[in-house]
This record gives sequence, C-alpha cells and structure tokens, in this order.
Amino acid sequence: MSNIIFTHKENMELPLDYEPCMDYQAKAMADDMVRTGECLNWDHAYESSWDWLESQLGWEKKNG
Repeated sequence: MSNIIFTHKENMELPLDYEPCMDYQAKAMADDMVRTGECLNWDHAYESSWDWLESQLGWEKKNG
C-alpha cells in the first residue's frame, strides 16, 4: 500500500474523459439485468455483461 498524501485538491479530481472500469460497468449492467428481469441469476448476468463489454472493446479496437 502506498503512502501517497494528496496536498492539492486538483490531484484528487478525475479527468473529464474518465470512464469507470469495465468491472464496475459489468456489475452495474448485471444489477440492471436482474432488476428488470432480463436475467434471473446475477452471476449469469455478470458474465453476459462481460461478454458484451469485451465484444464492444474488440469492435472499437478493430474499427478505431
């Protein structure tokens, strides 16, 4: 664990183009899929979300 101490407020601000990590997005998508009834099992919804996110990432890399 690092002992970094932030002394300026601007060091703690996220950049304007910040996106949450893919795991956060997959969990949020899974929560939504279970909440709406699209999936009954959260684990299945989570894996499905990861599959979709990875396919989108592959498409973005391929088509830039």
